[in-house]
Amino acid sequence: MKKCFATLLICAILFSLCLSTGVAHATVADANRLAVQQQSMELFSNLVKELEIKETTRISPHLPVMPEYYCGAYLDPSGHLNLMLKEEAPSFISTLSTTSSNSTVQTHTALYSFNDLNRSIEAINANLNSTTIAATDFVSCYLDEARNRVIVELRELTSEKQDAFENLIHKDSCLIFESAPIDFNPTYPIGYTNPEPISENEPATTSSVPSPITVTLGERIWMFCTGRAPDGVLYGHYHALSIGMGATLNTTQRGFFTAAHGVKASHAAVTEDGAPYTLYATYECYLTPGIEIDLDDENVTSLVNANRVYIGRATPSQVLLDSTSDSAFVVVDSNVTVSPHLLNGASVCAVAEASDPPTDIYGNVMQGAAVVTCGATTKMTGSAHSGHVLSVNESCTASEDGFTTTNTIMASTKVDDGDSGGTLAGEFIPPIYYAFYGLIKAKGTRNGAHVSFSIPYSMLKYYYAGGVSWNVAPLS
Repeated sequence: MKKCFATLLICAILFSLCLSTGVAHATVADANRLAVQQQSMELFSNLVKELEIKETTRISPHLPVMPEYYCGAYLDPSGHLNLMLKEEAPSFISTLSTTSSNSTVQTHTALYSFNDLNRSIEAINANLNSTTIAATDFVSCYLDEARNRVIVELRELTSEKQDAFENLIHKDSCLIFESAPIDFNPTYPIGYTNPEPISENEPATTSSVPSPITVTLGERIWMFCTGRAPDGVLYGHYHALSIGMGATLNTTQRGFFTAAHGVKASHAAVTEDGAPYTLYATYECYLTPGIEIDLDDENVTSLVNANRVYIGRATPSQVLLDSTSDSAFVVVDSNVTVSPHLLNGASVCAVAEASDPPTDIYGNVMQGAAVVTCGATTKMTGSAHSGHVLSVNESCTASEDGFTTTNTIMASTKVDDGDSGGTLAGEFIPPIYYAFYGLIKAKGTRNGAHVSFSIPYSMLKYYYAGGVSWNVAPLS
């Protein structure tokens, strides 16, 4: 566990590099700040190995327990590392600033431990549902380590809403309540087609000649869902999604990840007359190679039917939609290869392991990291200059059905209908090498600007714990 704490502090320093880059030419001030950051890295690589961290019962499956005296860390505008510590922190930690000739480390006394703050977030998550969200106008909660608090955002904050939140969801002295932007309204970026009756004699799949097929991250796929209405008529409809990261499950099942809400979204399973129908247990996946289909085209279903090429399917055990996951794994046919490249040809050569900056000890990308989103509708948006992680551990309540997913990554990139399930990637060695950070889930606006929400890689790693071998490109 010593390594985990070292990784946290070193990654915190590296995270500041992401916040400070993106300009064409470095200035003298930039060079000085980078030198301070480098000194901090050297200092902590030598000192944190002396820390002992004993792991106990985890606060949640993806959150290790930190020493109780540790309250968080952040970087100030000068690049100095600021440690938030309780008064009982070991003396050699609280005097770190005096051991550095350039005072690259500053320590502050804080009230709430890192564990306390995360326990509060977990308590909030446990009590979120459509009733409590509606009663409080809850939008988001996140950890602010600089303020040593958990920030709770409610729409048009009032004392009545705050009281309701504390009575219905969670009350804790570490909470700070703020008003959320009034235009903050995440929605699933998914394209639905109208359900249509299908013939009992229609084959379950329409397969092409089994010639080799290569699919690319972010490419358009169509998940075909069928079911029977109360009157006995068989219906089918498509969900337009995007291809996420390629992988092999349990050493044998080759395929890729995409969004679960585009596979088992129950609110789409109704006939044109509004009658619900029960979805069958498997979901077929198709391409429409060489053809761009407008999701608003009234003939979208017939266009897909006429051009579809079967490439695989998802089963219920591989479709996970709950408060912390929104992912489905599509198992592809033997003639299908999932390329580890984004739509612009850039290579995804790594995944967000905890040891790879700019990620934290949980394997989550850190605030400020440069990212791109890659989906079939918007293609690729974001770069080192314009796409950054705005917050992590974000709670996202999609407007269509009020379903809330926690621990999502909010980034300053635009996504749209049909991008769901695509790839959130970070610039590993820009502009040609990237690391996989997560799956696109929802779109929204914040302070008038487009934002995206993604399921982090760490959640996939946790939920598909039976064994995931990632399909990454070699560095060349």
